[in-house]
Amino acid sequence: MAFLNLRNNWVCFVIFAAIIFVLFGNALFNGFVYDDHYLIKDNDYIKSFSHLKEVLSSDVVVVTPIAKPSGYYRPVAMLFLMGMYKLWGLNTFGLHLMSLLIHLANTFLVFLIITRLSGRRDLGFLTGCLFALHPIHVEAVTPIFNYMGILASFFSLAAFLALIKSRQEDKKIYFILSVILFAFAMFSKEETIVLPGIFLLYEFFFSSNCRFKSFWRGALKYAWFLIPVFCYLQLRVIVMQKGAVFGFWNLGLATSIATVQSLTELAISTFQIYFNYVWLLIFPFRLSADYLLPAPSDLAPFHVFLFIWVVTSLIAAAFFFIRKDKMVSFFIFFFFVSSFLVSNIIPVGGLFAERFMYLPSLAHCFLLAYGFVHLFDACRESDRRQRRLIVMMALLVILGLYAQAVSARNYIWRNDIILWSDAAKKNPQSYRPFQYLADAYVYHGSRYYDKALLAYQEALKKPGAPEIKIRYSLGTLYGLKSEHDLALKEFERALVLGPQSVVGYYNVGITYFFKGDYEKALAYFQQGQKVDKDYFWVYYGMGLVLEKQKKFDEARAMFVKALSLEPDFKMAQEALTRLP
Repeated sequence: MAFLNLRNNWVCFVIFAAIIFVLFGNALFNGFVYDDHYLIKDNDYIKSFSHLKEVLSSDVVVVTPIAKPSGYYRPVAMLFLMGMYKLWGLNTFGLHLMSLLIHLANTFLVFLIITRLSGRRDLGFLTGCLFALHPIHVEAVTPIFNYMGILASFFSLAAFLALIKSRQEDKKIYFILSVILFAFAMFSKEETIVLPGIFLLYEFFFSSNCRFKSFWRGALKYAWFLIPVFCYLQLRVIVMQKGAVFGFWNLGLATSIATVQSLTELAISTFQIYFNYVWLLIFPFRLSADYLLPAPSDLAPFHVFLFIWVVTSLIAAAFFFIRKDKMVSFFIFFFFVSSFLVSNIIPVGGLFAERFMYLPSLAHCFLLAYGFVHLFDACRESDRRQRRLIVMMALLVILGLYAQAVSARNYIWRNDIILWSDAAKKNPQSYRPFQYLADAYVYHGSRYYDKALLAYQEALKKPGAPEIKIRYSLGTLYGLKSEHDLALKEFERALVLGPQSVVGYYNVGITYFFKGDYEKALAYFQQGQKVDKDYFWVYYGMGLVLEKQKKFDEARAMFVKALSLEPDFKMAQEALTRLP
């Protein structure tokens, strides 16, 4: 007898919808948080289709207020974001609703995939329930900015389902659809480039029934998936204006994975990352927006042994079950392949983040559901009601713990202050949560300035803290508090650390301007001009000084120069209107 009797797919869909909207419903009232600010709230590029060409042909972060290359090229995801803005504007309720709907669609696709692979609707349903409410998915679903990840997962799961249907029903149209959907997934987020590896695993385990001769004959058709891969990589090269095949990871961002110095450290780092992801999937109850993984050279021998033992045991289990239970073997391999690009096997450092486990977590959800369904079946066969009750109670406890964790974690993502306060408590050795918490305090206004000051000072104490950047932030904060002497002290210390920074010269110059020392201000602006003649702020600063000195024609020339470099520079436009 089946573990659950759910014969109608749409009944399952309604149950999934109820689970998601009950447990993630409090996220609908969250505001903009983390990367939402620059990617959505303050991003003029997504607010008009007049920027469509730029958005589709540019690095993601280039078409934001940051305007710096990130290594991300995701035109389909950016087009979707423009559509979301057209539909909802900056209404966070509507934007969060879209994320929940995508998560619901993904959950339903998980149900359909597992049902088709296993032939058991109850197993598909329980896997879908676990996928719907796994706490590690909060970082993927609750903040708006990660719609890219769950959208890419939607196309990935749809492509996988289409492939399964093409093989089970022998219909070429589904195979063609799978190739197209894979292309959409890859152009939404580059990590999905590993999907053909998962498709080959499916061919080996299910279409070829684990026979290598049959596998090699069937594998040739998967060469069609190389066409969108080739197109994507070529477009990356054109957009990034460099050989960008390995530019996936040249992000220049703050990282939580230490850069390795040898092949031994690379291997240890990879085992460490896989172990930590497995741990979070099994015990998702101390989640954080920031993680700081120790460098391989700083790990104790016991920890190195533990990482290697756990990960190699999983891989050994995958090989062991090839003949005994291909579903178990397939999904263990699925986890390793789907998380390949975030495992640091390619030794470039990077981020360790819960959102990267959205698609790989399918393996954990299946294996957990598989275990419970087979335990329940075994109890039914022996007619042991007490044991069945114990199994059911254990499942309900896990579901209940997951549900409570999801609801609580959604609240943590309500705003930046709550988010980074939580991260600072959980990772007190990392500078990032303190720095971001200070930025959040500044963003929320003058009543938080004193707390921001303490947070910046705490961040400076942490190893690896970017002192120059934090000194600039401290100087800006003191400036906002009209404490210009303290601001000047911070800016000058930053300039000593980075003497070729045009921003540093501008910051010192504008502080002298506010202090009324116009000659020194002008000198620093001119020095900044020598460092970077295209930095429009220094011309604006010189214009302010010349305006105060009543040299109006020269001031006008400086403001015009600033506008020639940045045509949308509103402060320069306003300055021109007030000149006599």
